[in-house]
Amino acid sequence: MATLMDNVPDRYLAAVRDRVADEVLAVASFVRAGLPQSFLIAVTPSRVHAFAYASREVGLRVESELADWDRATLRADVERVPSGTRLTLSPGDAETVVCEGRDGALTESVLALLAQPR
Repeated sequence: MATLMDNVPDRYLAAVRDRVADEVLAVASFVRAGLPQSFLIAVTPSRVHAFAYASREVGLRVESELADWDRATLRADVERVPSGTRLTLSPGDAETVVCEGRDGALTESVLALLAQPR
């Protein structure tokens, strides 16, 4: 039986696995709406992490952690748009982040986990 992790390329997992203390459940690339900055969103059982990254021919290099949120208090709203899927992350008192992901299995795996009640 296929799991969400079957859709995640090894290079994405390898890039973030050593950066988080918990098991990575899903990871996908997103672009901040209106800006060219791409980043990875990695979901663990208790946290959601955003990482800057650089894509290389030989793999993926995670550069730095941009944000880290508690899944239990993070609100995630999804909207389908012509360019893919718009994701709005509202972490309570912190700044809201609006980003877009390409339609596909990686993005859907992240969205499915964010939709689950914590």
